[in-house]
Amino acid sequence: MKAAVATMTSKKHRASSYGAFEFFFGLAWFLGSWLLGAVYDYSLNTFIIVSVAAQLIAVPCYLLSERSFADENGR
Repeated sequence: MKAAVATMTSKKHRASSYGAFEFFFGLAWFLGSWLLGAVYDYSLNTFIIVSVAAQLIAVPCYLLSERSFADENGR
């Protein structure tokens, strides 16, 4: 992911972009882990459903972002 940050930002703003990316990535990781831990305490079946749903939601989001990035760079 760091390579993607480098290609999306100018050299002048690259350090700030890396910092923002790492901050939000870490925050999302923490919140996701906390949520899954809370759901796991509630019900294992619900944990499995939430985990699979999150992965299925991530696939179209990734594909849309990849297409958008390719369009911006003329690929």
